Amino acid sequence: MNLDYKKLLEWLEGRDLSVQCFADVLRLSGIKGASRARLNQAFQDRDPLPLADDVAAEVQKVWDILGEIETAAGMLQISLRDAEHTHLLVSLWRRGFVFVSQATEK
Repeated sequence: MNLDYKKLLEWLEGRDLSVQCFADVLRLSGIKGASRARLNQAFQDRDPLPLADDVAAEVQKVWDILGEIETAAGMLQISLRDAEHTHLLVSLWRRGFVFVSQATEK
């Protein structure tokens, strides 16, 4: 699995989402082997230690879902800084709930 760790870290930083919070979301999603410490090892510029392929694939899935939720939210701002709420969004999305933003004019 070729997870782009640099791009993921930039994505997290761009949303003010800490590595700890993202690791908590992954833990709440039942993904083992993606603790904050392990993610930080994978994010290192020098001698990074990538996640196991199966773990990286699950991390990619959660990252993709969060991107899809952001796209569906459109102009609405969604805070991803609370692990439990973010995990709830991911869980609802996986169950088929769709979040839609609609701009209206007055």
